[in-house]
Amino acid sequence: MSIEKTLYYLGLLLPNILISLKIMGYTFLFGIFFGAVLAAGKLSRHKILRQLAYRYTSLMRGVPTIILLFIVYYGLPALLRAVVGIELDAQNKLLYIIVTLVLFSSSQISELIRAAYEAVPKGQMEAALSIGETQLTAIRRIILPQAALVILPNLADMIVSLMKEAALAFVIGVVDILGRINLLKLNAYGKNVVEMYIAGTLIFWCFSLLTQLVCSLLERRLSRHKLA
Repeated sequence: MSIEKTLYYLGLLLPNILISLKIMGYTFLFGIFFGAVLAAGKLSRHKILRQLAYRYTSLMRGVPTIILLFIVYYGLPALLRAVVGIELDAQNKLLYIIVTLVLFSSSQISELIRAAYEAVPKGQMEAALSIGETQLTAIRRIILPQAALVILPNLADMIVSLMKEAALAFVIGVVDILGRINLLKLNAYGKNVVEMYIAGTLIFWCFSLLTQLVCSLLERRLSRHKLA
């Protein structure tokens, strides 16, 4: 194994992290939104909504992500064509991986949100309402800061997991980090493969460390606010 070759391939792979970050970023934003909707369903008093939300989570837990990706990749264009007559651009492959990961991650994020909400004592909401606060104000000023403190460590793990799951994009032809490694392998005729994968590993590892550091800093700041 050559350190020089590893650093060389590291330089070649770094530009492709932007694709992975784009996939992860969009997935996280939409995953938070749909995860919050699912969490609201799980916390709802309506039995049907609760059952639907929990059944969806159970389904997503049982389906391998790569199989879900192929279902979306081949099924979504056919579904939209049959139902609304829309033809998806076959070249826009980022859409398929983002939809797949949103479907997958929203179920897990909903569990994080539900658990964080239930971790805050219900008496705090009742106390806020008793002194004249509106429900929205009480949620924003009292419930959300405490729930965020509970959810942050798990949310950091979720972000790292999404970054790793985004690597599946190469199987449908997206040139992310793994896609770039596959192209480099072909051009190098199978030589220096170990160095290529080590370079890719270093990129994911550094992203993981940075994510955990940022979330730790946010957690400390929220903890100081709570103590104050």
